[in-house]
Amino acid sequence: MAAVEKIYGNKAQFFELYNWCKNHCKKALKHFYMNSVWGVDLEEQKVIALFPYEIDMFLYDNCDLEWVKEKIENMYDIKE
Repeated sequence: MAAVEKIYGNKAQFFELYNWCKNHCKKALKHFYMNSVWGVDLEEQKVIALFPYEIDMFLYDNCDLEWVKEKIENMYDIKE
């Protein structure tokens, strides 16, 4: 069974990851919590996306946003 894990972030991280996915992984866009960032403090950590395992691994292998890789490493206990 595929794992589905939440990615937490603040408002700036939401838009950073959303824009990255818009350019590199369009199938991930439907997994974003679009309402999670409206009206929240800029630094408040909220669930910003709930990706299936395959997208998490694509992000881990391809995304150049270091905070995303760190969150995925922590979720799946990946040690490099």
